[in-house]
Amino acid sequence: MLTIIIYSKDRPAQLDLLLRSIGRYMCWVKDIIVLFKHTATRFEYGYHKIALDHHGVRLFHQDPFKKRMLQRLKDLKTPYVLPICDDYVLIGRVKPSIIDEALADKDVKAFSLLLHPGITHSFAHVKPLKKPEFLKYGPYYMWNWTYLDPKSDWGYPHQAGGNVYKTKYFYKLLRFKRFQAPNSMESAISWPKRKRKPFHSPYMACFPEQKMLATAINCTQVEVTGNRLAENKYGLEWLNDMYLSGKLIEMDQKQSNKVMDDVQIKWR
Repeated sequence: MLTIIIYSKDRPAQLDLLLRSIGRYMCWVKDIIVLFKHTATRFEYGYHKIALDHHGVRLFHQDPFKKRMLQRLKDLKTPYVLPICDDYVLIGRVKPSIIDEALADKDVKAFSLLLHPGITHSFAHVKPLKKPEFLKYGPYYMWNWTYLDPKSDWGYPHQAGGNVYKTKYFYKLLRFKRFQAPNSMESAISWPKRKRKPFHSPYMACFPEQKMLATAINCTQVEVTGNRLAENKYGLEWLNDMYLSGKLIEMDQKQSNKVMDDVQIKWR
């Protein structure tokens, strides 16, 4: 039903945490693809360990990113795709039938695993943002994103991670865009800040509770978002070395009122 595509650069330890959380909360997913990149040999060893620890996960070198991304999407047999960054983590069980029911509606553009009605702070904001007016349809909620601030997640349907899309739609969305990496891909597909009409697929959907969290574990996340809430600034090299030594990241599961939140990690 769904393929997960993960982007990863120099973060095997965080990728391992994400993959284990997928196995726990989305065990029905049978196709997981990792597009990875490393800047040093020590990180390359980390990705070799990922391949050994997670049988069945398909790993591909990320570059050239657009070509790799489009080829993987073009070859998919599943109707839906979930792109994720490597420092996200699943924190709740995801029922595929609910996603399928929501995305069967042609007016629904994306199904978010990050958002839920309890969210008050979106990805790069440290102050509360106005919530949309929710429409409840059985086991999920919908809202009209087209009237909302495109700088908030409520009015931002084209995230590079955390939203489930129809595979064919996501492929067509990317096909003629110019991008070289996950960050530039998101910039390329972001809904224009001006001229938001005519509307098509004006709704997004989510579960009643949070299913995924963007974790602020190291400086990389802080630098990308400009968010200053993170206290855990573990270095990438240290995290990778811990993973290579046999240690695994653990974190306390929690629901959050934020899309990205600081988490306290432990090792086992």
